[in-house]
Amino acid sequence: MNTGVTLRRKFVYIGITFLAIGIVAIVFSLIQVPFQEQEEYFVPVADALLEESLTVPVGEISRTLVLNAGDTINIDFRVTSGGNRDVNFYFRDGTNTVLSLVRTSGYNDTLTVNNNSTYYAVWDNSFSTFTQKGVTTKISKVWDEAHYRDITTQHTIIPSEYTTITEYVGIAFILAGIALMGFGAVSEEKKVHQPGT
Repeated sequence: MNTGVTLRRKFVYIGITFLAIGIVAIVFSLIQVPFQEQEEYFVPVADALLEESLTVPVGEISRTLVLNAGDTINIDFRVTSGGNRDVNFYFRDGTNTVLSLVRTSGYNDTLTVNNNSTYYAVWDNSFSTFTQKGVTTKISKVWDEAHYRDITTQHTIIPSEYTTITEYVGIAFILAGIALMGFGAVSEEKKVHQPGT
C-alpha cells in the first residue's frame, strides 16, 4: 500500500473527526446547561432594631421587638441624665424574663433568644420619687455568617462566558477539521492526476 495515500486519507479522517467534535461543541453551547450559584452576599455586622433617646418617667417605659428563636441581639444603653443616673432594666417575652438588671447605669452585651415571640425591653425608674432619667439605647440584631448564608437565595444561572468559550472551541475544531479534510482531499487529487500513476 502506498504510504503517501494512507497518510493523506488519515488527514481526511482526522478532519472529519475534528468537524464532528466542533459540531457537538456548538450544539452543546446552544443547549446552555444551567447550574446553581449562590447569590453574592456580604454579612452585615448588625441591623439596628431600635435606636433611640428615651426619657424614663417615674415609672417605666418599654419598647417591643419581634424576634425568632436563635436570633442574637446586642443590647447597648447608657443612663445619661437624672438623679444617680441609674435604672432597672428587664428584657422579657410574654411570660419569661430573659435579662434582669437592678439600678444599673448602663449595659452592653449580646444575648440569644430561644422562642419566636414579641419581646419587651423595659426601663424601670419606679424606685425614683421625683427624678426622670435620660437613656440612650441601641438594640441590634447580630448576624453570623452561617445564619445569613442560609437565608440568601440560590439562583439558576447560565453564565455567558461558559457559552462563549464552548462556541469558540467548536468553531476552532470545525475550521481545523475543514482544513485537514481539504488538505487530504487536495493531496489525494494531485496524486491521482500525476503522470504514470
